[in-house]
Amino acid sequence: MPSENFKVRETAEQKLRKEFDAYLASLIERASGELEMKVMKPSPSAVNLLPAFNLYSGQQQPGVAASWIIQKSNHHFHLFCVDIDSTLKIYRSRETQTHSFLYGLVETKKDFGVSLLTRETLVDKFADIFIKADIDFNTHKKFSSRYRCFSNDNNKFTHAMSPQLMDFLAEIDHIELEFRNNFCLFRTEKSIIDHENNLALFSIGIGLSNILG
Repeated sequence: MPSENFKVRETAEQKLRKEFDAYLASLIERASGELEMKVMKPSPSAVNLLPAFNLYSGQQQPGVAASWIIQKSNHHFHLFCVDIDSTLKIYRSRETQTHSFLYGLVETKKDFGVSLLTRETLVDKFADIFIKADIDFNTHKKFSSRYRCFSNDNNKFTHAMSPQLMDFLAEIDHIELEFRNNFCLFRTEKSIIDHENNLALFSIGIGLSNILG
Protein backbone atom coordinates (compact mmCIF):
# COMPACT_ATOMS: atom_id res chain seq x y z
CA MET A 1 0.00 0.00 0.00
CA PRO A 2 1.47 3.42 -0.95
CA SER A 3 2.72 5.56 1.89
CA GLU A 4 1.11 8.87 2.75
CA ASN A 5 4.29 10.68 1.61
CA PHE A 6 4.05 9.02 -1.80
CA LYS A 7 0.40 10.05 -2.12
CA VAL A 8 1.27 13.67 -1.33
CA ARG A 9 4.17 13.71 -3.79
CA GLU A 10 2.06 12.11 -6.51
CA THR A 11 -0.68 14.67 -5.99
CA ALA A 12 1.84 17.52 -6.21
CA GLU A 13 3.24 16.13 -9.47
CA GLN A 14 -0.23 15.79 -10.94
CA LYS A 15 -1.05 19.36 -9.93
CA LEU A 16 2.16 20.66 -11.55
CA ARG A 17 1.38 18.69 -14.72
CA LYS A 18 -2.08 20.26 -14.91
CA GLU A 19 -0.56 23.72 -14.48
CA PHE A 20 1.89 23.14 -17.33
CA ASP A 21 -0.85 21.73 -19.56
CA ALA A 22 -3.00 24.81 -18.90
CA TYR A 23 -0.13 27.20 -19.68
CA LEU A 24 0.64 25.29 -22.87
CA ALA A 25 -2.97 25.35 -24.04
CA SER A 26 -3.11 29.09 -23.38
CA LEU A 27 0.10 29.70 -25.36
CA ILE A 28 -1.18 27.73 -28.36
CA GLU A 29 -4.53 29.56 -28.23
CA ARG A 30 -2.88 32.99 -28.06
CA ALA A 31 -0.49 32.17 -30.91
CA SER A 32 -3.40 31.06 -33.06
CA GLY A 33 -5.52 34.10 -32.22
CA GLU A 34 -3.42 37.14 -31.33
CA LEU A 35 -0.44 36.26 -33.55
CA GLU A 36 -2.57 34.79 -36.37
CA MET A 37 -0.48 31.66 -36.69
CA LYS A 38 -1.60 28.26 -37.91
CA VAL A 39 -0.94 25.33 -35.59
CA MET A 40 -0.67 22.12 -37.62
CA LYS A 41 0.18 18.47 -37.16
CA PRO A 42 3.92 17.88 -36.97
CA SER A 43 6.30 15.82 -39.06
CA PRO A 44 7.23 12.81 -36.89
CA SER A 45 10.74 12.74 -38.37
CA ALA A 46 11.58 16.16 -36.89
CA VAL A 47 11.53 14.71 -33.36
CA ASN A 48 14.33 12.34 -34.35
CA LEU A 49 16.67 15.28 -34.94
CA LEU A 50 16.55 16.52 -31.35
CA PRO A 51 18.99 14.06 -29.68
CA ALA A 52 21.83 15.40 -31.88
CA PHE A 53 21.56 18.80 -30.17
CA ASN A 54 23.28 19.45 -26.84
CA LEU A 55 20.55 21.93 -25.90
CA TYR A 56 18.23 18.92 -25.82
CA SER A 57 20.34 15.86 -24.97
CA GLY A 58 22.35 17.73 -22.34
CA GLN A 59 19.24 18.18 -20.18
CA GLN A 60 18.13 15.82 -17.39
CA GLN A 61 15.83 13.14 -18.81
CA PRO A 62 14.40 15.17 -21.71
CA GLY A 63 11.29 13.89 -23.46
CA VAL A 64 8.98 15.34 -26.09
CA ALA A 65 5.47 15.68 -24.68
CA ALA A 66 3.90 17.29 -27.77
CA SER A 67 4.90 18.83 -31.09
CA TRP A 68 3.44 21.00 -33.84
CA ILE A 69 4.27 22.92 -36.99
CA ILE A 70 3.71 26.66 -36.57
CA GLN A 71 3.06 28.58 -39.78
CA LYS A 72 2.49 32.21 -40.69
CA SER A 73 2.37 33.33 -44.32
CA ASN A 74 5.04 31.31 -46.16
CA HIS A 75 7.22 30.66 -43.11
CA HIS A 76 7.09 27.86 -40.57
CA PHE A 77 9.01 26.09 -37.83
CA HIS A 78 8.69 23.00 -35.68
CA LEU A 79 7.65 23.53 -32.08
CA PHE A 80 8.22 20.99 -29.30
CA CYS A 81 7.04 20.88 -25.70
CA VAL A 82 9.92 19.15 -23.91
CA ASP A 83 9.63 17.77 -20.38
CA ILE A 84 12.88 18.10 -18.41
CA ASP A 85 13.62 16.86 -14.91
CA SER A 86 15.06 19.22 -12.32
CA THR A 87 16.60 17.90 -9.11
CA LEU A 88 16.99 20.08 -6.04
CA LYS A 89 19.12 19.08 -3.07
CA ILE A 90 17.48 20.12 0.19
CA TYR A 91 19.70 19.33 3.15
CA ARG A 92 20.29 15.57 2.84
CA SER A 93 17.37 14.80 0.57
CA ARG A 94 16.82 15.30 -3.14
CA GLU A 95 13.58 16.29 -4.83
CA THR A 96 13.01 15.85 -8.56
CA GLN A 97 10.29 17.67 -10.49
CA THR A 98 9.47 17.69 -14.18
CA HIS A 99 9.07 21.05 -15.92
CA SER A 100 8.02 21.81 -19.50
CA PHE A 101 9.99 23.98 -21.93
CA LEU A 102 9.34 25.09 -25.49
CA TYR A 103 11.88 24.35 -28.22
CA GLY A 104 11.79 25.50 -31.83
CA LEU A 105 13.54 23.95 -34.83
CA VAL A 106 14.20 25.74 -38.12
CA GLU A 107 15.87 24.44 -41.27
CA THR A 108 18.54 26.77 -42.66
CA LYS A 109 19.83 27.36 -46.18
CA LYS A 110 23.37 27.99 -44.96
CA ASP A 111 25.59 25.51 -43.14
CA PHE A 112 26.56 26.94 -39.73
CA GLY A 113 28.64 23.95 -38.66
CA VAL A 114 28.11 22.91 -35.05
CA SER A 115 27.68 26.17 -33.18
CA LEU A 116 26.17 27.39 -29.92
CA LEU A 117 24.87 30.85 -29.02
CA THR A 118 24.15 31.61 -25.37
CA ARG A 119 23.47 34.80 -23.46
CA GLU A 120 26.65 36.52 -22.32
CA THR A 121 26.90 37.32 -18.61
CA LEU A 122 29.16 39.70 -16.70
CA VAL A 123 31.20 36.70 -15.56
CA ASP A 124 31.73 35.70 -19.19
CA LYS A 125 32.86 39.22 -20.10
CA PHE A 126 35.35 39.21 -17.24
CA ALA A 127 36.66 35.75 -18.22
CA ASP A 128 37.22 36.90 -21.80
CA ILE A 129 39.76 39.44 -20.57
CA PHE A 130 42.05 36.53 -19.71
CA ILE A 131 40.92 33.72 -22.03
CA LYS A 132 39.45 34.53 -25.42
CA ALA A 133 36.94 31.75 -26.00
CA ASP A 134 33.95 33.03 -27.95
CA ILE A 135 33.61 34.49 -31.45
CA ASP A 136 33.06 38.24 -31.61
CA PHE A 137 31.83 40.30 -34.55
CA ASN A 138 33.50 43.70 -34.56
CA THR A 139 30.97 44.93 -37.11
CA HIS A 140 28.09 44.24 -34.72
CA LYS A 141 28.98 45.26 -31.17
CA LYS A 142 25.45 44.93 -29.80
CA PHE A 143 25.10 41.34 -30.95
CA SER A 144 28.57 40.42 -29.66
CA SER A 145 27.88 42.00 -26.29
CA ARG A 146 24.68 39.97 -25.92
CA TYR A 147 25.79 36.50 -27.08
CA ARG A 148 28.69 34.15 -26.59
CA CYS A 149 29.29 32.21 -29.80
CA PHE A 150 31.18 28.93 -30.01
CA SER A 151 31.71 26.78 -33.10
CA ASN A 152 33.64 23.76 -34.30
CA ASP A 153 34.34 25.70 -37.51
CA ASN A 154 34.81 29.43 -36.92
CA ASN A 155 35.15 30.28 -40.61
CA LYS A 156 32.00 28.42 -41.62
CA PHE A 157 30.05 29.99 -38.76
CA THR A 158 31.18 33.58 -39.36
CA HIS A 159 30.47 33.33 -43.09
CA ALA A 160 26.99 31.93 -42.43
CA MET A 161 26.08 34.68 -39.96
CA SER A 162 24.43 37.62 -41.70
CA PRO A 163 23.92 41.23 -40.57
CA GLN A 164 20.16 40.63 -40.77
CA LEU A 165 20.38 37.65 -38.39
CA MET A 166 22.61 39.54 -35.94
CA ASP A 167 20.26 42.54 -36.02
CA PHE A 168 17.34 40.22 -35.24
CA LEU A 169 19.06 38.35 -32.40
CA ALA A 170 20.52 41.51 -30.88
CA GLU A 171 16.99 42.54 -29.87
CA ILE A 172 16.34 39.25 -28.03
CA ASP A 173 17.89 38.41 -24.68
CA HIS A 174 16.11 35.30 -23.44
CA ILE A 175 16.90 32.50 -25.90
CA GLU A 176 19.69 30.03 -26.59
CA LEU A 177 20.42 28.69 -30.07
CA GLU A 178 22.34 25.70 -31.38
CA PHE A 179 23.16 25.11 -35.03
CA ARG A 180 23.81 21.65 -36.42
CA ASN A 181 24.82 22.20 -40.01
CA ASN A 182 21.51 23.10 -41.72
CA PHE A 183 19.25 23.09 -38.67
CA CYS A 184 18.85 25.57 -35.81
CA LEU A 185 17.36 24.57 -32.45
CA PHE A 186 16.34 27.37 -30.09
CA ARG A 187 14.65 27.58 -26.71
CA THR A 188 13.74 29.94 -23.93
CA GLU A 189 15.65 29.85 -20.65
CA LYS A 190 12.43 29.63 -18.64
CA SER A 191 9.73 26.98 -18.45
CA ILE A 192 6.37 27.58 -20.08
CA ILE A 193 5.13 29.18 -16.85
CA ASP A 194 7.03 32.27 -18.05
CA HIS A 195 4.17 33.06 -20.37
CA GLU A 196 5.38 36.19 -22.19
CA ASN A 197 8.85 34.93 -23.09
CA ASN A 198 7.42 31.66 -24.33
CA LEU A 199 4.73 33.42 -26.34
CA ALA A 200 7.50 35.50 -27.92
CA LEU A 201 9.13 32.23 -29.02
CA PHE A 202 6.41 31.84 -31.66
CA SER A 203 7.29 35.16 -33.31
CA ILE A 204 10.99 34.41 -32.94
CA GLY A 205 10.52 31.09 -34.76
CA ILE A 206 8.73 32.74 -37.67
CA GLY A 207 11.40 35.47 -37.77
CA LEU A 208 14.22 32.91 -37.85
CA SER A 209 12.40 30.95 -40.57
CA ASN A 210 12.15 34.12 -42.64
CA ILE A 211 15.86 34.95 -42.22
CA LEU A 212 17.38 31.46 -42.31
CA GLY A 213 15.07 29.50 -44.56
